[in-house]
Amino acid sequence: MPYCQQHYNEDSVLFKGAVVKSFLETEDGILHAHIEMPVRKHVCPHCGLTTSSVKDYRIQKIKDVDLVGKRLFVFLRKRRYYCAHCHKSFYEDNPLVGRYQRNTC
Repeated sequence: MPYCQQHYNEDSVLFKGAVVKSFLETEDGILHAHIEMPVRKHVCPHCGLTTSSVKDYRIQKIKDVDLVGKRLFVFLRKRRYYCAHCHKSFYEDNPLVGRYQRNTC
């Protein structure tokens, strides 16, 4: 039976600043953490104005370092914001991985 914990918050040591939605272990011993960043205003990289309008979401699978001897995969629910001024969209700031990266290390 997989282990599941739903009660994490922004003070989590592993994912500082992120909201952990769930943390579970699969039957084959792989840990899955489902996280997202809190909603906040972002500066549009195209025109420089601030926006908090969310356009859509995407799940990004990230391989993290092993935790207690088990593989850890982080599923980041990334937000894409929409700028009403210049009509462009862009992803939120992400402290876990850089652009086009799939590993934290």
